[in-house]
Amino acid sequence: MDRPKVVVYTVASADGRVAIAPNKTMFDGDDRFDSFMHKPELDVQKHLFSIHEPTVIMEGSGSFVPENVVPKPLPPSEMEDSILYDDFLPPDIVEVEERCGWCVAVDGRGRMRGWAKEFDDMPGWHILIMVGYHTPAEYLAYLRREKIPYLVAGEGHVNLEAVFKKLRSKLGVDCILSTAGGKLNGALLRAGLIDEVNIEITPGLVGGTNTPILYESPDLEEEELPTKLKLLSTHVDKGGHVWLRYEVLCS
Repeated sequence: MDRPKVVVYTVASADGRVAIAPNKTMFDGDDRFDSFMHKPELDVQKHLFSIHEPTVIMEGSGSFVPENVVPKPLPPSEMEDSILYDDFLPPDIVEVEERCGWCVAVDGRGRMRGWAKEFDDMPGWHILIMVGYHTPAEYLAYLRREKIPYLVAGEGHVNLEAVFKKLRSKLGVDCILSTAGGKLNGALLRAGLIDEVNIEITPGLVGGTNTPILYESPDLEEEELPTKLKLLSTHVDKGGHVWLRYEVLCS
């Protein structure tokens, strides 16, 4: 396989909701979700790190910027497109000896602004953005000014398979842990790029018609089949959290 292994980990309510309401990001605290999201006995993400040793944690831009928010405009780019639409991997960021991994965001529309590049609780990890040839030039210029690495693949949308291959060939990534929301994970599903599924079910029901779900993707075509899974393990804690771990057999 010429791309990294892709492991998906999602925390969801018992009815598959990954947020309490539409347009809520992972940073929007909400007591309603906290009412049944007690701390589980088992740290699933820590266990997945132990099992797979991923060097990429991946999110979609929607985890950081709600769809109903218009990002702050950026100044026009003064750089040549031939430069901007080439991968940006500055050696003083990429080749740091203590580099442990990458916190990756897929942001083909160029919506993210002003986020931390490194994290106190994850020493050695640095942000990296996945973009496409449709991404606004002014956003790519902004990333270069901020010395935020990025990889380019795809027209109209980020080509996930192509950019994953770049992660492997250019950065030596063997495993990606996606903790993204339903849209990005839905794109991974339809592209046939998921190798393992982990769902941490919490003891609560959210409901809703527009509230984000586990896998938000186009409907199956008439000739398409569901993705088959093989159960690898289960864990149930006393508080009602259930961890389901599956291997993806085929798409």
